[in-house]
Parts: sequence; C-alpha cells; structure tokens
Amino acid sequence: MKRFLSLIVVLMLAFGVKAQTTAPDFTCIDDYGKLVHLYGILDNDQYAFLYFFIPNTEDQEGQFSQIIAETYYNYGANQDEVYFVGIAPTGDSLTANWWSLDYQVDFPIIHKFTEGDDVHNICDAYGAKFLATVKLIAPDRTIIINDVWPINSTQHLIGEIDAAIEAHKNGTLNIAELENNASKLQETINDLQGKIDTISNTINSNKNDNMI
Repeated sequence: MKRFLSLIVVLMLAFGVKAQTTAPDFTCIDDYGKLVHLYGILDNDQYAFLYFFIPNTEDQEGQFSQIIAETYYNYGANQDEVYFVGIAPTGDSLTANWWSLDYQVDFPIIHKFTEGDDVHNICDAYGAKFLATVKLIAPDRTIIINDVWPINSTQHLIGEIDAAIEAHKNGTLNIAELENNASKLQETINDLQGKIDTISNTINSNKNDNMI
C-alpha cells in the first residue's frame, strides 16, 4: 500500500497535478439595480475579475485602483472577455460611488449594504482577508488567479491576466512538457524501485540472520 501511495504522489508531482478550486457563487444587486450573479457572468462565457479593495484614494491602494481602472478599459469595460466586479467589504453606497467617479469606472461594486449575499461572507468564501487582492475566475468556474502581489503596473496586471487565460484555454502542459515530465517520472519510479529493493533485501537478510 505504501508503495502504491508513493507512486501516486510521484505521478502528481511529475505531471503538475493540483486540485482546482471551484469559485463560490454569489448573487447581489448593486446600487443601480443591476444584478450581479457570478455564475451568470461565467455562463455568458466571460472570465470574472474580482477586485477586493477598500474604496480609499488617499493611500497606496489608490495606485492599485488606478491600475484596475486602466485594466478594466483594456478589456472592453465588461463588454468583452473579462467582466470586472468590485468587492468592498468596508464600503457603502457613498464611498463606492465616490471611488467610481474618481477612477471613472462603472463596473458593479458590492459593499456592506448591497442587497443580496453578504459581502463579508463573499470575502470569507474567497479567503480575501488582506486587501487589496484580486481573483480571476474562468467560465468553467475554476479560480485561475488567486492573487497578484505586488501589482507593479497596468501592463504587469494585463500580462498576468492574459497568461492565465491563455494557459486555461490551452492547458498548462504542452507536448514537450508532457514528454519531459514522463521522462522524469520514469527516472523517479526507477529510483524508488531501487530503494524499495534495497529495503526488501535488507529485511530478508535480517530474517536469515535471525534464523541462524
């Protein structure tokens, strides 16, 4: 059994297998009466970009918010492949609207008084304890970006999003990587088998010595 489990672990490591996290659903209505249903966005074949933040322009987060705003327009202002949603657990209608005006964006923002699922429950479901943070969710409901830190520039964030989307569409392993991993897997299996044979021979030798 231990041998079998060891081989399974080796297979997982060699092929880069990891559990994919399914994004928790949520449904809210923003201050303008717009329905914000995560799975509805994904079912429309769009990637959902969640920006967890504090609507404050007077500290370092203002820099991040400017990057988010520029990235939002780069992806077509929710009309193309990526749909942006702001999640501000400490915000309210006034601060959320001020923030939207400051950065000239109009994507929906969920705050502590938004109708629907509680914003703090949404943050807890996504493990968003330290703000600002971002998540990118694919149409198949898997989280493909769990954070980008630090966010150095608009081009940096766009590059991260583009790379994650491309990897999700094409798969994370190409043929060359599969062949390389298969070779490494075989080497690891051979090494494990050698160690197992050595242990087995040692045990048998000890048994024979005890019988003498």
